[in-house]
Amino acid sequence: MTLSAHKFGGPPGVGALLLKRGTALRPLILGGHQQHGRRPGTESVALAVGMATALEVAVRTLADESARVELLRQHLLERLRTDAAPVFVNGPDEPARRVPHVLNISFPGCVSQELVIALDVAGMACSARRGVRERLPATVAGVAAMGYADERVRSALRLSFGPDTTMDDIDAAAERIVATLRKLRATHFASSGPPRTR
Repeated sequence: MTLSAHKFGGPPGVGALLLKRGTALRPLILGGHQQHGRRPGTESVALAVGMATALEVAVRTLADESARVELLRQHLLERLRTDAAPVFVNGPDEPARRVPHVLNISFPGCVSQELVIALDVAGMACSARRGVRERLPATVAGVAAMGYADERVRSALRLSFGPDTTMDDIDAAAERIVATLRKLRATHFASSGPPRTR
């Protein structure tokens, strides 16, 4: 298992690798003999301490932070259901079965990549991919694997919330998403008819 420190509030550029005892691991880069010959080079003590401290804080505040971001997620979802219907949550129906800091949602009548670009222009970061190195949209491998219809797959978007996200941020995001959806749906509606609601 690999961990990236910046995912839990630590400094970028440092991470951890957990290996099962006895796992054979060949180095990708040869040189020194640090970490039992698994990698060359001297580790940054400052980054390692920063990661350890961030992990300690993240674990200590996990329950409170999970509850806080879950409220943000639910508030955004309610705003979008009210002002941007039709919208569909991808994943389990019960909120308790979803991770609290991520909302994967489909907006029929839009294409996710167009929505990502339009929201970026509007000053909002979101994703239709699983990770920064993933070439195919997450919708192809993730939402499609859930058995949803093609239109729902093509219009899926992933929104995430962090420790710095506030309720004001959520309200501003909702307004930008709604305004952007209206423009994109008007374009798609003119060429292909209204979005389906299933």
